[in-house]
Amino acid sequence: MKFSYLIYRTPHNYITNGTVRNRRADMYYISSIIEKLDKSEEPNVIKPLVFIEFVLFRKIEREVKVNELRLSKELSKSPELLIQLVEMVYLPDDKDAERLEGAVLENKKLLAECAFHILHFGHNVVSFKNDDGVFDGDHMKRYIEQLYKLAKERKRTNVIDHIVGDILGDIPRDENYPPTALCELLEDLNNDKVDDSIRTKIYNSRGVSVRGCFEGGDQERSIVSIFEAYKEKTKLLYPRITRIFDCLIKDYKRDAGEMDVDAQIKDLEY
Repeated sequence: MKFSYLIYRTPHNYITNGTVRNRRADMYYISSIIEKLDKSEEPNVIKPLVFIEFVLFRKIEREVKVNELRLSKELSKSPELLIQLVEMVYLPDDKDAERLEGAVLENKKLLAECAFHILHFGHNVVSFKNDDGVFDGDHMKRYIEQLYKLAKERKRTNVIDHIVGDILGDIPRDENYPPTALCELLEDLNNDKVDDSIRTKIYNSRGVSVRGCFEGGDQERSIVSIFEAYKEKTKLLYPRITRIFDCLIKDYKRDAGEMDVDAQIKDLEY
């Protein structure tokens, strides 16, 4: 399955910033059709559906469960498909931008924006859960190994550590977190850039917080306790992920202190 032909065949007047230009289009209706098609296993449905979801992703992401999109399912199975998104966004390690003009250039820019949004804007589009919804550590290791291999072949080694860190930072933090396979993988990779990207991804995944006017940093201290519990699980065997947790604990303690000061200032003002 190739995305690249879209650069030359997608009509320039069809997409703007990854969305349909026709403002009268009922995206809720379109999203409901896509959700039904996502259940299909017919190859002649899957291939065009992946392309449609890619182009419309920013328009439908609030209407659907992103991890149930056919695009997400295929990305989760295929490092080859993911590396195509990376190729859309990032130049090769040793080359300048390709010279394109006119509609082809505009299409390439727009599709690069679509790919960048999918790769980096907080969506868990790559899942390592099996059909029963259980985390599959062996699949994760094979996927990351193949992704690095493809990045070397396609000359995208300058960015692949960041991409890998984003993917691994998206692993759900449930009662079994961190999975042993993730801890082992980080020791094997032994890569500071990956670790830093995981830390950033986890920290940014919190989003906007809502709190009372004089609440202070209680929310952040609750998060600190969660990461301290993770650290207890890993500190004896897995130093790399333990360092990630240490950094996050420091980050949230700092945030808690800032929130405490802010609450004290508001208390004095009132």
